[in-house]
Amino acid sequence: MKNGEVTVRPGHRQAQDMFLEAGKALGHSIRRQYSTEFPTDGVWLLKDSLLGCDIPVAAIEVIVTEGKKTRQGSIFVLESISPAVGIVLLQDEEIRRGMWRDGATDSAIEREIEHREAHLHRLAEGSKQRIEVWKKANLDYVHDRALRTAAAARHRAASATTKKDNNKKDFPCLS
Repeated sequence: MKNGEVTVRPGHRQAQDMFLEAGKALGHSIRRQYSTEFPTDGVWLLKDSLLGCDIPVAAIEVIVTEGKKTRQGSIFVLESISPAVGIVLLQDEEIRRGMWRDGATDSAIEREIEHREAHLHRLAEGSKQRIEVWKKANLDYVHDRALRTAAAARHRAASATTKKDNNKKDFPCLS
């Protein structure tokens, strides 16, 4: 950390960017963090709320090297924001890569990931909020689906416009 700036690891940033891109594709307002008091790794907000305030739809906390206390803090942040769904992303690919680089065996790596995941599930189950525990594959799936959904919506809109334009040719009075 330099001058109060937080250092973000590349895998962490990639997960954050994917989450935000998916939210934007689905039509939500997005933020890198909810607030300075509750600094999530990303949040989707309901656009144009009739209630006159930002409503958090989903918020994410990305877990890579964090210890037990920090994982508990991540759950607390999600509970404090109170989104419709809080997501704790266990960045298993980054954990695997780091442990492998440090010389850990495959079985030790898998045990450690299972241990961290089990701890996160216990924390999530004890929460009064809806907290989901994801691995990177879950985020990949949601990201892919969101982009496909957005692309399909754009295609439908373009097709509807083309049909409307074609109707004008058939009926000159509509031009």
